[in-house]
Amino acid sequence: MNKKVLVLVVGLLLLATPVFAAFVDDNDTWKFNMERVRYRFQYFIQSASGDGDTYEFLDDDFDTTWAFSKGELKVWFELEPADSNMGDDTHPNTDWDSVLGNYGAKWTPESLADSSFVFQVGDFGTGFGKAINTDESPRGSVGVSWKMGDVAVVLEYGRKYEGKTDDDVEGDEHLIRGQVHMPLGESGFNLGAYAVLYTGSDIIFSEDVKGDRNVFLGAGEFSGKVSNLDLYSEFGFASGKTDETGEEVDLSGFYIMGGTSVAVGQVTLGIEGGFATGDKNGWEDGKDEGFTAVSSDFWLGQVLHDESLILRSNGKDGGLSNIVYGQVTAGISPTDKLSLDAGVIYLKPAEEIVSPYTGVQADTYGTEVFGSVNYKLADSLKYILYWGYAIVNEDFIEDNQYQLHNRLEFNF
Repeated sequence: MNKKVLVLVVGLLLLATPVFAAFVDDNDTWKFNMERVRYRFQYFIQSASGDGDTYEFLDDDFDTTWAFSKGELKVWFELEPADSNMGDDTHPNTDWDSVLGNYGAKWTPESLADSSFVFQVGDFGTGFGKAINTDESPRGSVGVSWKMGDVAVVLEYGRKYEGKTDDDVEGDEHLIRGQVHMPLGESGFNLGAYAVLYTGSDIIFSEDVKGDRNVFLGAGEFSGKVSNLDLYSEFGFASGKTDETGEEVDLSGFYIMGGTSVAVGQVTLGIEGGFATGDKNGWEDGKDEGFTAVSSDFWLGQVLHDESLILRSNGKDGGLSNIVYGQVTAGISPTDKLSLDAGVIYLKPAEEIVSPYTGVQADTYGTEVFGSVNYKLADSLKYILYWGYAIVNEDFIEDNQYQLHNRLEFNF
């Protein structure tokens, strides 16, 4: 669909929303709620990876969440009509698949309210842990959650459609996953477990690259409080492989991470560290065996791990793969409107890699200082500055890396 036509249609829908909402609210059975309207205008200044230059660009992001409810039933969906680099229209949302974000329908029967029972279909997540991505399900997923006393359980099934009905041409991918959380008696600690099975054939990995994938991934988390220390830890493992047009890739591995935070006056201090296995051959033979790339949304710092530097050398989607790290953070909110935080992190690969920039084998990514400034300009308007400066081993990248990310966010 032409981008101008798409933006026009979405704009008309947004303009018509107040009229439609008034109509729905006049109905005694259905209720409408615009749960979120958010617009972000962003200005980036950062080093260009590997060549010492600086570049800057503008970015805008507009999304909204609508919900309709009737008794025990709730239907909701997200629209994101704008998410692109401004000026050159890089990565614009030009089709409905991009514009339509998460969506779903929830049924919460009042008769089972004591068990917190929920049945839902659509695109949703389980909300487990920090390192495993459970926020995005294949569209058309089905899930149930409930509580048995203090034990919370989630079970889901999802099927990712490739876009054609002929599975002999383009196959589908399935996932089955479960999650359990429970308190450990009266200790104040909680234990959680998560498991998911991915299986699919004739999956499209990229243009002209198809294959099969069968992976089992499990994770556990342990958290609680001792005195004024908040403790947490998480571990995970995977077993499986992909077969991309005849080339088999092993996705087996494990990770472990943990940390603590403590309030010292107005300042909150945090310490965190982690380790994840890597591929011994790495880039030397062109293989990418970052197992948590199957399901990861975990990022560290602001520059080294959160940008394309690590994506190009440390796994398909970053995350906890082929990495050893430790970080210290501090945060403070001197007023109701202002909050500040800063940190320092050291990262290195568990297995040596060959730098994509210098072609030299490197044993470290470097040290980075990073932080943010968050200032509330009005009830629904705030300014956020993210910053980071990375001191990098010259065998990996010859020039140090930096970034300033200015964001003006309207949200209600």
